[in-house]
Amino acid sequence: MKNILLTVFSIIIVFTLVFCMGCSTTKVPDPSQDLSSPDPGGWKNTAPAILQTPEKSIRTFLGDPDAPVIFERNFTNSRGIDLGVYQAYGERFTVDAMTGSIIGISVISPDVKKTGPLSKDQAEAVALDYAMRHYPDFSSRNMQLAESGLIDHGDMGAEYSFLWSEQKSGINLGNYVGMSVDPNGKIMNYHEINKPVPAVRPAEVSKMAANATAVDHVISRTKIRNITAIESGSRLSVIDSNPATVAWIVDLEIRFLLPNGLEDHRGGNVYVDAMKGNVINYEPCM
Repeated sequence: MKNILLTVFSIIIVFTLVFCMGCSTTKVPDPSQDLSSPDPGGWKNTAPAILQTPEKSIRTFLGDPDAPVIFERNFTNSRGIDLGVYQAYGERFTVDAMTGSIIGISVISPDVKKTGPLSKDQAEAVALDYAMRHYPDFSSRNMQLAESGLIDHGDMGAEYSFLWSEQKSGINLGNYVGMSVDPNGKIMNYHEINKPVPAVRPAEVSKMAANATAVDHVISRTKIRNITAIESGSRLSVIDSNPATVAWIVDLEIRFLLPNGLEDHRGGNVYVDAMKGNVINYEPCM
């Protein structure tokens, strides 16, 4: 169970959520993304950097100035970011080595239980209360529930998963807080991104126009014919590679008939500039 949770946790904290229809492609928010701006006047810093020791961050999070914090190890993640791992009160904390800020928490030895007394709504209330107590200014920021569901580990138990993302004018700003809760109401893991965000403007390109642009782009790139169905889902988001750019991320699947009569599909994630309407990136999914 320990290995499973650590594996899931390590994947989660290096995450944005992008789903490619029919291809099961998922992206997770990148805690290493630097949202600094060369023009401070164009940014609103809702999460000022505070350098402090990991031990102090953990004790502050726990609300216990005397909590016994044990160093476990340092490591560098796939993005080249230096992180530290610490233990306290049966929980494992992952900390940014540069700032001392906590980016994730996991329970080391969670209870094994597949079902329990809490319904999904009750578990969400537990998670929401935890987020309001631990995520900076949660109540005063526009944190919207972006994902919720049940994670079933089979014989190893189950947990409810919830994620809130900060939004403005319907735009995902890249900050989020997420966690999983076991059926008994125990927090199994916690993860957050809390960085300065850009002063974004509402989209000038409509969702319908962005979807049409995405479809035209994929058809032009793939040269497919005999189309039988088109499915898409779109959302507005600040793009990781350029925080000042807001784009429609169109999750697209186009099904078509092959010469032999069998059906195939093409698609992927098409990024359409929400101000100019041009395609700025395409991640195909075969």
